[in-house]
Amino acid sequence: MSNYIPTIGIEVHVELKTKTKIFSNSINGYGQGANMLTNVVDLGYPGTLPTINREVVRQAIRAAKVLHCDIQKEMHFDRKNYFYPDNPKNYQITQFNTPIGRNGYVLIEVDGCEKKIEIEEMHIEEDTCKSAHRGNVTLLDFNRAGVPLIEIVTKPCISSSVEARLYIEKLRELLLYSDISDCKMEEGSMRCDANVSIRKRETDPFGTKAEIKNIGSISNVSLSIEKEIERKVEFIKEYSMDFADIKGQENVKRALEVASAGGHNVLMVGSPGSGKTALAKRILTILPDLTFEEALEITKIHSITGELGSKTGLITKRPFRMPHHTAPIKSIIGGGKLPMPGEISLAHNGILFLDELTEYNRVVLEALREPLEEKEITINRLSGNYRYPCNFMFVASMNPCPCGYYGDEEKECKCTQLEIHRYLNRISGPLLDRIDIQIEVKKTKIEKMNSNFKAESSKRIKQRVNIARKIQNERYKSFGIKSNSELTTRLIGEFCNMNDDANMLLQRVFKMLKLSVRGYERILKVARTIADLDNEKIINAKHIAEAVQYRSIDKFLNK
Repeated sequence: MSNYIPTIGIEVHVELKTKTKIFSNSINGYGQGANMLTNVVDLGYPGTLPTINREVVRQAIRAAKVLHCDIQKEMHFDRKNYFYPDNPKNYQITQFNTPIGRNGYVLIEVDGCEKKIEIEEMHIEEDTCKSAHRGNVTLLDFNRAGVPLIEIVTKPCISSSVEARLYIEKLRELLLYSDISDCKMEEGSMRCDANVSIRKRETDPFGTKAEIKNIGSISNVSLSIEKEIERKVEFIKEYSMDFADIKGQENVKRALEVASAGGHNVLMVGSPGSGKTALAKRILTILPDLTFEEALEITKIHSITGELGSKTGLITKRPFRMPHHTAPIKSIIGGGKLPMPGEISLAHNGILFLDELTEYNRVVLEALREPLEEKEITINRLSGNYRYPCNFMFVASMNPCPCGYYGDEEKECKCTQLEIHRYLNRISGPLLDRIDIQIEVKKTKIEKMNSNFKAESSKRIKQRVNIARKIQNERYKSFGIKSNSELTTRLIGEFCNMNDDANMLLQRVFKMLKLSVRGYERILKVARTIADLDNEKIINAKHIAEAVQYRSIDKFLNK
């Protein structure tokens, strides 16, 4: 790991030990029976009025002084809207624009040298209730709802798991000294989230940030960060590989070549170990090189988020973003008090890869529909409307069922038909309609694994992709689009000309598969790309036949 540079930022939530909660007279206590320490104010009943507990502000100021923060002379509270079961009011009262403390620091000693861990801000907010999961049932304990918190946010200036642990230890020591909290991590009165990214050189932009939530002990702070760094390093090593490294899967490679040539979205469905993720990571090796204009667009977006280091110039590689399935909608779509680009915009002119698609929140997946269609996202705030580009290639993978082995030739599926149906229906029809290529990925047979057959390299595949993209760029230079995936209904009619055999075949497929109009158009777009790879001006029957194969799991997905 010495060849990679970690960048770590830490957010710490600390419960204040006031006698009552932040906006009500409910007792602030621990260990009582479930839902015994709550009232109508904590639950956000209509007509109730939250009134600030002055002792909360006094304790927060004491903490800010201990942490060398600049204390704000004026502050107010804001409403943060989000919708989760542990948040009964559908909003949280917090400090967005005027945190009580800014620009603080904590001094730690690393290998005999003093280092300053900079604190970006410290703000006051209320806690949510506690969720307890019991099988398929989630129970809610509202005793914690409305408990006063301070959230302490560092700048991304921590460079190792050791520094992170030393910072948490010193922070806990200072807060205990200030007598504002008991800081018992095992009881949840002090909770830690770590944001981790790595890069190979200081001149590189920051990598995709992963957030580790609710670390429950000081020892686990360093352990969890080390594991995340190891995971990211392993990902980077795999990402630098070649399609020639994968034996077999020729049909999937061909589908990914077509997708890359036309900028089409892809869904791969297959059992665990079939190679979906490995294939997805190699798509970037066959995409066309960035143009100067595309590189400039990517660099501008990344500069807004602060992901570019001070020594970073123009980004010359297409982005590959792989957010975790627990990532909140704000981090994927974009948002915040000052709306920032999300993962979909950071993937602009590159790839957004969602591994295990069915594990993502349904709200997040449905929010992708408009950006996939419009190629931009608009975030509305009182201060104005913020529009960010998000013209990315959407790549996703998923298992065919909860156990992962439905249709597997080697291992028997243990799921019922009802379980499979519910699992697959986590992906809505409208979202699936926006994915041009849907391909089943089967495990490579042992015979192919042991063969001496040399698979085609990414370099050779990329040459064909470049030729096809050049044809498209020339064809659409007067229409403001770059690839077949961006064709509108009108342009499909103009540029997707078929011969009679192709037209008859597509009519039969439309009736057999009961395609929507959007599904019909998706087949035509893919067929146009296949024809471009063959350098054919007219789409013929074999192009339609191949394009239909990439929609063959529509029926399998029960859509």
